[in-house]
Formats: sequence, structure tokens, C-alpha cells
Amino acid sequence: MTAPAGGPSSPTGRAWTPILRPGLDVVFVGFNPSPAAAAAGHYYAHPRNGFWKLLAEAGIIPVRLRPEEDVRLPEFGCGLTDVVGRPTPSARDLCLKELREGGAAVRGRLAAASPRFAAYTGKGVYAAVAGRGHPDYGLQPGAVLPGVRDFVLPSPSGRSGLRWSEKLHWYRTLAGLLGRG
Repeated sequence: MTAPAGGPSSPTGRAWTPILRPGLDVVFVGFNPSPAAAAAGHYYAHPRNGFWKLLAEAGIIPVRLRPEEDVRLPEFGCGLTDVVGRPTPSARDLCLKELREGGAAVRGRLAAASPRFAAYTGKGVYAAVAGRGHPDYGLQPGAVLPGVRDFVLPSPSGRSGLRWSEKLHWYRTLAGLLGRG
């Protein structure tokens, strides 16, 4: 299942679409594509973004994928989506209306895909989708959607102030909950 994210086409001509299908173990939810990701037409394509390295080092996926291999994630029980499809240099460039509408769209995509976990790549991403305040990292006490467990990860962005070891800790914690790693 791939559904439009509501965002623009990338310069490569690839529409910015979620990578989803029913029955995934985990769907990673981000804010929106960076200009580098939009230009490449692939998720987490900025050279300083550690997403692909974190997935592999944590054991969530058995190999380190390149951004242009993002469509392979369902092979490993994983999917991807964003709250907003419009690329911006920073999530701070998104307006409240976009975040509210995008949060509702993500809830709809997650309901259709029905993964075991929704893993939000940042506290603000979770807040946009859940419509509640900023949580701690890790497994959340409630559920945005019945039957889908929510896990908040640190942002994999190179702009994030957290040390690599702390980011990796949370990705490994998720891997443990998935029975991997």
C-alpha cells in the first residue's frame, strides 16, 4: 500500500509517498522531507542524517540501506511516512495547520496499515500526530490508535543535539521490543 503524502513531487519526478503496506512491524514517522531528501526523491537522504545507520547498527534491519533503497524497507517489516510532504530546511518552517492536517493524515495511514508499532522520529513528530504534549523517549503509555504501540525515538538528524550513543540506545530499545537486534 502506498498512499499519497499530500506533498509535492521531487525534482527526480518521484511523488513523495509513504512506503507502507498492511501488517508491518513498525512504521517510522518523520516530520517532513528535507530539501536534500526531496531532491533525491528518497527518505532521509541528507548526508548528515543518521537514520539508515541507526536502523542497521541497532539491528532493526539486517543490512545498512542507502536512501535510494528506501523502498526495500517493507522486506524487513518496516515502513515510512511523514506528517507533511512539503520539504523545508527545518521542521520549524511548518505551520500549525499543516501539522494538524498532517497528523490526521498519518493517523489515517497508520489505521490502514495497522503496524505493530509507530516509531516517531522526534518528540515533536509524536506531538503533531498524537495531539498531546511532548513525551519522553521510548514506549508511550497510551496509544494514538488502538492496537498500535507508540514509540518515540530521538531525531536522526545531524542537527539533533543528542550524542550518537544516546540515539543508538533508543533505536536498540525499539529493536528489542520488535524482537530484533
